[in-house]
Amino acid sequence: MNTQYIKQLYTLLLILGAVWILSSCSRESNSAPVDPTPVSANFRLAAPSTVATASPDETRDTELINSWWIVFIKDNKVIEILDRTSTGPVEQEYFNVNLEPGTYDGIAYANITREELAQKTSLSYALGSTASLSQAMSKSWDMANNSITPGTDLIPMTGYLSGVVISDRKESVTHSIEVVRMAAKVEIQITNAAKKALTLNNITLGVLNKGAISLMPDYKKLENRPDILEEAQNSVESVNIDHLEQNIAIGSTYKNIFYVRESDASITHPTGRFYITLKFTRADGAEAEQHYAVTDELQWIQRNDHIVIPVTITDLVLDWNVIFYPPIGGYPAVAKRTEGDDNFFTFGTQGKFAIRPIVRLEDGTTLPPASYDFTITSTEGNTEIFTKLPSKDSLTGEITGELNTNTGTAVLTCTITVTIDNEPQTRVRKIYIIRD
Repeated sequence: MNTQYIKQLYTLLLILGAVWILSSCSRESNSAPVDPTPVSANFRLAAPSTVATASPDETRDTELINSWWIVFIKDNKVIEILDRTSTGPVEQEYFNVNLEPGTYDGIAYANITREELAQKTSLSYALGSTASLSQAMSKSWDMANNSITPGTDLIPMTGYLSGVVISDRKESVTHSIEVVRMAAKVEIQITNAAKKALTLNNITLGVLNKGAISLMPDYKKLENRPDILEEAQNSVESVNIDHLEQNIAIGSTYKNIFYVRESDASITHPTGRFYITLKFTRADGAEAEQHYAVTDELQWIQRNDHIVIPVTITDLVLDWNVIFYPPIGGYPAVAKRTEGDDNFFTFGTQGKFAIRPIVRLEDGTTLPPASYDFTITSTEGNTEIFTKLPSKDSLTGEITGELNTNTGTAVLTCTITVTIDNEPQTRVRKIYIIRD
């Protein structure tokens, strides 16, 4: 054998061995064992601000954090549970907790007792027991509309923080956990702009989803359209507030507050909007019922939202009358339905039609066409149902059009301006033309 080759190979092995030893020493020096001694970690628990702002009211304190408890989970095991006894309502609170270094999930509950959580979700926690964030996120919470008494019942809140890394080194970082109110606050402001005082008897808000919601919030969905649980998509209801007997003087405003669960109007109503109905008695004893469609911007209600709905009661009553000219053998009638500010006209066959606005005062007096005017500001939906698109006839003051054999729904948005005592008042109404 070539002795020179053996010497070179032996030298190479020595060099590789030295490199391996140095490399091993380097790895050992860079991966020192983690000190398992618990360290004090800084946390902040806070409730988010409501979306809409309004003046403070008697419900303020019950909408804040009055009590809370947090479960810290590591490797699917409960490591620590912190409880805060009630010391008064707060928007946020800072605290420290001793935790061993590692990665944690924190699950927070505010204004919810352990007994209540176990009763509604079957969730319970104990030190050393098995638990996970995914388990909590899979649970639902029964949230009934108008089941929370304003100013008395505390608003339940939940939240979480995933993947919190606790280092064995002292750090100044503060970890924030946001608990989100599980209900939305609805504030209806009713102003009497009529010429006489009135007594408000009933408020109805519809149509809302009914049933359970997710126990944990989806932080990415807040202030956006909520995800409605499948079992709640086919159940709807309205909130009815009866026996108010609330006097509203001329020019004054009455405010009513209640809480509802998250809802999606595109699921609950064909117009994709919520509506309000008011029943009241005027000073002369006449009873009236007025429907108001909530603004187009309110197409869904998310948990934690503060929805402010202003409603003005005037002496104006707006209505629409339809005349239909179906072909011989066609259906002679048109089905009319009114919900809120929305008017629905359902036609069973093709033919020409004319829709005329009717404007009345509170005493039943019909105003002449010269006192008001209107424009069609938009036509949306399935316009293929028309042989002739709806348009305003400048001579008759009517909306005229013609339907064909196609089926579908089109929506006309109309702006009406009424002049009384040289003072113009503007109203926006939607007309749904449905071809069955």
